[in-house]
Amino acid sequence: MFDLPKYGKGICLARMAELLDALAIDRAKLQERSVAITGSNGKGSTAAFCASIGRAYGLRTGLFTSPHLFRVNERFQIDGAPIADPALNELVRRIGTTIDTVSRKRREQFGAFEAMFALACLYFQESDCEIMVFEAGIGGRYDPVRLLGSRTTAVASIDYEHVELLGHSLELIVSDKSDACASGGTIVYGENCRHLRAHIIEYNRNRNVESLFVRDEVGISNESIAAAGQSFDFAFRDHHFRSLEVALPGGFQLDNAAIATALFLRWLECARPGGAASRIEAAARAGLRETRWPGRLETIAQAPL
Repeated sequence: MFDLPKYGKGICLARMAELLDALAIDRAKLQERSVAITGSNGKGSTAAFCASIGRAYGLRTGLFTSPHLFRVNERFQIDGAPIADPALNELVRRIGTTIDTVSRKRREQFGAFEAMFALACLYFQESDCEIMVFEAGIGGRYDPVRLLGSRTTAVASIDYEHVELLGHSLELIVSDKSDACASGGTIVYGENCRHLRAHIIEYNRNRNVESLFVRDEVGISNESIAAAGQSFDFAFRDHHFRSLEVALPGGFQLDNAAIATALFLRWLECARPGGAASRIEAAARAGLRETRWPGRLETIAQAPL
């Protein structure tokens, strides 16, 4: 899509900031409306759940994920629909021209993921998305998603990956991914991060970042996991939702669904407080039940399975 290497040269933050400014991206609005999801595994599913809940709540919802399954258009979705070819081609042209200008000025090489991140920001802004859900590339400290300035973020899970970039311990890796969250924000951590809780809380303390953990501050109980369907009870602050149905198969998806639900509720508290409790619960139920994420443990036929 872009005639660029997969990764740019060096740290991208300064050149990405200049690119967003050159594209007239409203950074304050981007911060207010964005949710950033990092992690080793589960980012895509969590992002899909969160966007689906936002859409069920009645918000115009942007979703940026990677990789794509069939077509690159899938990476840029609004209200569940991938970007159309004409719009994609026009945005690629505009982003490419601006990247050429910034590259020559700074004498730095952009990467393809950086260009796609900028495209998503511009597409969602010009489409007036009310909530924008972004999946990180690698890490969080130097990933383009840090430019969102999001105060509502998640670390879906932690494992050893990209250790040459992120560090050779789980503490270093989770610290890097946590840095996608702006000061004063909230991070929802998946269940497999709980053994790092003491480190995470101290790491986030001086940034005034709230740390929430699935099965601690975010409650899961009464899980039902079966091929025919999955459900769980969810509890977060004043919200108690019984028997939430999860469309995506795999027991691990209950964790991702809980992260996404808490993430949306926290974003809603900050961006649009005062919503009716019944409307919020209905959106969570419909969003989790209606989420589709093709090609990820998807059942495409029953006979034979």
